[in-house]
Amino acid sequence: MQIGRVFQEQHHWVQSEAHLLRVQNLTEHLVIVHNRRCQLELSKSYMNHISHSNVVHDIGNAEIPEGILYKHGPLSPYEQKSSRCIR
Repeated sequence: MQIGRVFQEQHHWVQSEAHLLRVQNLTEHLVIVHNRRCQLELSKSYMNHISHSNVVHDIGNAEIPEGILYKHGPLSPYEQKSSRCIR
């Protein structure tokens, strides 16, 4: 989870370490169930890579202005357009 701490220190948009751990645990569970259900025969190493890669699942939030990212309630048409057009 070291990478999660580094992202948190450098980027305001990164969720708490507890959030990252919850998402990682959920991802791990989903990968195991999906692997078993679909008989994919994924290696343990590959499944670990998937579950550990989730620390960047919110990386798209880096470019969204805080006023839009943390706004309570619906976005105005202008804010909706602004958040979709960020590159």
